[in-house]
Amino acid sequence: MKIEDINKILIENSLEWGKFHRDCLLSKKVTINNIDDRYIGLLLSIFARYKVLLLTDDQIMARQVSDNVNNWRIKNILLPNSWSQINLEDLKKLDNQLLVFQRKGGIIISSMEEWKNSWSFTYHEKLILDKGGEYGFAELSGKLIENGYQRVSKVADEGEFAVLGDVWQIIVAGSGERIQLFFDNKTLVKIASVEKGESKNKCEIYGKLCRTEDMENSKERLMRKIGCDVIVKYGIDELHVDFGDVKKIYIKPMQVVNGSQIIKWPIVPFSNMFVGVNGFIDILNKGQYKQNIIITNNYKQTQKWVYDSKVDTHSWQLFDGKLAAGGLLV
Repeated sequence: MKIEDINKILIENSLEWGKFHRDCLLSKKVTINNIDDRYIGLLLSIFARYKVLLLTDDQIMARQVSDNVNNWRIKNILLPNSWSQINLEDLKKLDNQLLVFQRKGGIIISSMEEWKNSWSFTYHEKLILDKGGEYGFAELSGKLIENGYQRVSKVADEGEFAVLGDVWQIIVAGSGERIQLFFDNKTLVKIASVEKGESKNKCEIYGKLCRTEDMENSKERLMRKIGCDVIVKYGIDELHVDFGDVKKIYIKPMQVVNGSQIIKWPIVPFSNMFVGVNGFIDILNKGQYKQNIIITNNYKQTQKWVYDSKVDTHSWQLFDGKLAAGGLLV
């Protein structure tokens, strides 16, 4: 199941969904009160190419939302463990997820419980090196080390760099790209990608998640540096947290949010209930809807049912996937 395909079909066949889709993307503040919890994954799929932070009231709800989004097969879900007790292995995994999130977008799901306590982590901003720029040895080396990189005699793993005369070698953390930097004194005269065998005008070295002793406002600084585009507040109201000028989506807030556009979720739960193969085929044979989208985790068996029944399938599309929701656009 590709959620992008489902969204495309809905937009092509439903004026209501198309309007809802546009309102979500174009409005700066949106409130949605009438959504069934099972559709959260479909809602978030509208922001598939964005960097989304979803906040819930507690950890139980955060896990439920994570399971729901996984059912919709939306990638890049990030549900942190307790930040105060995270071990080195989980910290490295979390860091790699944040690198992917920075480059490709995705969804971070977190509970408000995590925001009530102090964090001992910070995120160093990415380092951008430009061809023709001037960089002192101590300055550049210090920034790389600050970003979690380790200086070695010969690079072998991600997050390592080596200095061989006027040539620096770096394996970029997260992407694994091997970069060579050629200097003439302090001037960066060439940036080369080893695997691609080509020169570049710019090199981006993404930030690293690191422990810090300065815990004041560490959460807000971390999220701002990661650079979220959309904040989704699930069952909670305004936060005393500065996320900057980003889009905000309020789902079932406790009270009306000032300045927020209230829009209606356009899908209601199942319009038909059926039992077994015959009930399924009967609904398809009715042909009463313009377009049917069917998602099943028993794809081959469902295909066989339809093939054996010789039902007219021109009005519906079948997807392979796990989904705990279904409904009718109204």
